[in-house]
Amino acid sequence: MEFHSLGPSLPYIPDDQTIGQFVFDATHPARPKGKEDTPWLVEDATGRFLSKQEVSLVQSILSRLDSCS
Repeated sequence: MEFHSLGPSLPYIPDDQTIGQFVFDATHPARPKGKEDTPWLVEDATGRFLSKQEVSLVQSILSRLDSCS
């Protein structure tokens, strides 16, 4: 038995990208457009924040380390 939503159909979800590519590089109708200076992560103890560029750099470095093992 198939079930169908009574609501509107969902936007296309790409299946040809890595999670990193989707999060940092892709545009998607369901993704909000934020300002460049909006913090992505905030450390509770110090209030230090990481920008999109910093999180993207760390993700890129970690993905290279994973491929080396």
